[in-house]
Amino acid sequence: MIKLTMLGLLLVSLALSGCGSSLRPVSTSSVNMTLEIEPNPPGVGPSHLTITLTDPAGQPIEGAAVQIEGAMGHAGMSPRWAKARPAANGSYEAPFVWSMGGDWTVTVTTSLPNGQQLARQFPLTVAGEMVMEEHPTQNRLPNDGAVVWLVSPQAGETFEVGREIKVEIETEQFKLGEAGNHWHVYVDGQSPQMIMGQMNETLLHNLEPGQHEISVYLSRDGHQDLAEGDTVTITVIDRAAAADLNAGLEEPHHHHAGE
Repeated sequence: MIKLTMLGLLLVSLALSGCGSSLRPVSTSSVNMTLEIEPNPPGVGPSHLTITLTDPAGQPIEGAAVQIEGAMGHAGMSPRWAKARPAANGSYEAPFVWSMGGDWTVTVTTSLPNGQQLARQFPLTVAGEMVMEEHPTQNRLPNDGAVVWLVSPQAGETFEVGREIKVEIETEQFKLGEAGNHWHVYVDGQSPQMIMGQMNETLLHNLEPGQHEISVYLSRDGHQDLAEGDTVTITVIDRAAAADLNAGLEEPHHHHAGE
């Protein structure tokens, strides 16, 4: 497991000074931030990130909002984003997909419960050259009684473009987080997210308008999918289509004579 540590000075409060409204720091405190990456070393494809926040006394900081951005220095390459979810003891977890091998910079932005923000960067190198594109159809493991099904989204559901889409699962005879048990979610058979630990939900971002196939598969500690998963098809529509749909739903029905 890679573990990166950054001790940053967090601006605790600001005061306005003079007519120019310049900002002057009043006091600061130290916040310790660590980033852990699984698997280690990171390679092209799915991974799991854990950010841990502690105060100067080493006590965990709970209740923060944590955003992750991964970027390379290649011209025209868009950064990848993830929203971390709170775990235990000041830790925040998120699945993340490395789309290409090479040098990356991971920027972690946190909003603390007191309203203050802290951003820190972690440089790292990802092994591999190609994007992990498709869901493997071979070398999958038998389910041996394990079952997974999608609670959300539901088949046929429609979402407006730009909206976060929650993917939530339930399982039987497969305890998430035990002995490396986790799960993968695929969009149109490509670019899987790996969700580690006991988390049974994740978020999808920035799906293009059109129909999309959302698939989930359980996975053992060797990151091989089990053979039987669950799949639904959803539709993402642009804002104009969403407005027309909402208008149609809200339009009152006019009764005519003889009805």
